[in-house]
Amino acid sequence: TIILTKSAGIEGTAILASDRETELKRILKAEELQNAKNFYQKTSIVKEALIACKVGGVHAMHDPTEGGVAGGIHEMADAAGLGVQVFQKKIGVASETAKICSHFDLDPLQLIGSGALLIAAENGKAKRIVANLTTEHIQAAIIGEFLPDKTQRLLTLKNNKVESLPRPTSDHLWRALSQK
Repeated sequence: TIILTKSAGIEGTAILASDRETELKRILKAEELQNAKNFYQKTSIVKEALIACKVGGVHAMHDPTEGGVAGGIHEMADAAGLGVQVFQKKIGVASETAKICSHFDLDPLQLIGSGALLIAAENGKAKRIVANLTTEHIQAAIIGEFLPDKTQRLLTLKNNKVESLPRPTSDHLWRALSQK
């Protein structure tokens, strides 16, 4: 089972809100922009990692940095020699992240995601891990599962259409920063 804490694109949201503040003032309310800049405060994953380990049943954890959640999921599946199926509707994307990504035409799943934590957990422990994280006011959700066929890397979209999980060739942060 794959668990994601917090949301996709945390660090990328903070970087873009800070670096492109003047441009983003046109599309975000002042409070939204400040919230996005404050995403830097969400980049530690220590608390959720300790909570998950305390529950048990954790096989692997990964802080999805460059390449975002999509890149992190591929890296975990590569390391385990497994396939994966994840569900877009279960992956948290903060409203600030969604607006910034829409403005720069970015995929939040491919935006640097430091601050989120991907957890590979035993099926029987995953719900308890999520419950314990939620009790500690840490957003968490079961977003998918590993599959035996390492060639299957699937993303089920919100409309239930199944596509290949994108494998980032570079972080989408660089796409945004290269725009003038």
